[in-house]
Amino acid sequence: MFRYFHKIGERISLSYEKRMPSWIPAAVVTAGLLFAYLPMLAKNITWANNGSDGGDLMAAALTLGVAHPSGYPTTLLLLHATQLIPISTPYWRGSLLSALAASLAGGLLCYWLQGELSSPSTIGKWATAFASACAAFTWGNSPLIWSQAVIVEVYALNALFVSLFFVWAQRLTRPKSRMDALWLPLLALLLGAGLGNHLTLVLLAPAAMLTVFFARQSGRSWSALCAGTLPALAGMGIYVYLPLAARAYPPINWGNPQTWDSFLWVVSGQLYQGMLLHPPSALLIGRITASGSLFLAQFGIPGTLLGILGAISAWRTRRFSFWLIAWGVFAYTLFSIYYQSTDAEIYLIPAYWAYAAWIAFGLTILWGWRWRQQPIGAVVSLFFLLYLLIRLPVTAVQVDPNNDPRAAQFQSALLTQSPPNALILTTTDQDSFPLDYAHFGLHQRPDLRLFTLPLAEFDWYRNTLRHTYPDLRYPDKADLDGEQWINLLIQYNPSRPICRTELKSDNQGVTFQCH
Repeated sequence: MFRYFHKIGERISLSYEKRMPSWIPAAVVTAGLLFAYLPMLAKNITWANNGSDGGDLMAAALTLGVAHPSGYPTTLLLLHATQLIPISTPYWRGSLLSALAASLAGGLLCYWLQGELSSPSTIGKWATAFASACAAFTWGNSPLIWSQAVIVEVYALNALFVSLFFVWAQRLTRPKSRMDALWLPLLALLLGAGLGNHLTLVLLAPAAMLTVFFARQSGRSWSALCAGTLPALAGMGIYVYLPLAARAYPPINWGNPQTWDSFLWVVSGQLYQGMLLHPPSALLIGRITASGSLFLAQFGIPGTLLGILGAISAWRTRRFSFWLIAWGVFAYTLFSIYYQSTDAEIYLIPAYWAYAAWIAFGLTILWGWRWRQQPIGAVVSLFFLLYLLIRLPVTAVQVDPNNDPRAAQFQSALLTQSPPNALILTTTDQDSFPLDYAHFGLHQRPDLRLFTLPLAEFDWYRNTLRHTYPDLRYPDKADLDGEQWINLLIQYNPSRPICRTELKSDNQGVTFQCH
């Protein structure tokens, strides 16, 4: 029976190689992932899936402001563009950007893998396409990636730029083609703009230098290398958006980056640089163990074992690809381990993208295995696909942000119950960002005045408030700390009620009190 199905597969493979373009599997993966994501796109503000930053990003995008460091100009402009879509809610349209980015990243993984696995290939083009598509679906439907594909965040988009980097590296190190004059500069330009989405893209700089070295060894001229790399500098010009936006003093204006020092403060993420661990640290062993557990959670034992098998295969047959993938896994895993934030696992998404490539290499090895002339490897590969399909319903329930209405309920309750003209004092991202999105982005309760207490110590925040709420009286003293400044502001505006928000003791929501 196995031999019968194998003959059918060989006929399909022959037909595929003669008639079907190689980009079709990538398009199928992209459409399949998008089909899975769309029903679960978040329709309203959410804390689910570590998505509390979504309120700040949406508020900044809707007001053409400056988001929290590093400013995220690429993200904000793309989020603003999604608002041209005339359906559903603004937040749903912003979530659609993440879904499109994750879907395209999966499709590009499939596309890139076909180029890597087809030369040399001993299993046929159809089986290569199957292995590539399976690996891409494994990545795209894993819990962490799916969780970021259905909310407003920067990490799905970052995965797209990482995938573009691998496509760029593949084109630069392959024999020259007529389309290189167009695609290589365009890809480099997009990669430069990708730094305006998330600065961790710079972790691929050593891999980029390795790519240039291999390309030079393969016969690329220096002029061709410059044409294929230097447009990245032009792409980084996307950061010009920050000082231009700040000049209008939008209500979301982190750092007010109109001067060189304030611009560097925002772009370098100086506010968060202290979150990097300084070894030796007692936390490292636990974080390393947690990272290993997360790999198992994303791919399961079958996917993890296939990845190990694929890494061995890539080392033997595709040495450059091995080092490119290995660096992606290593660099992003190391950053995730050393970054002290409650959502540090999100930085593993590019590492998972790279590891999924090894899963494809493992599937190509598995596909060729035979036992007593029976294509047992091909059958096991099909069972792996079945395993992926069985996992889908459980993962879908796990990551659906619409099952967590806490943020929307808090936002609605405060906006509904706050007295007219109240001063709203918030303390964390979790309570500040949903209100910023509703008040500034959606123009709800324009009579309220929002203040984020930890930011009151910064001069740029005080200046932004003066431009945003010119009807209030503000303290003139510049040497006050944040708490003193806020207390004086309350005294200078005695006719306004005060509402204070506070995280619940179990960190499962936010309460508020007005007086």
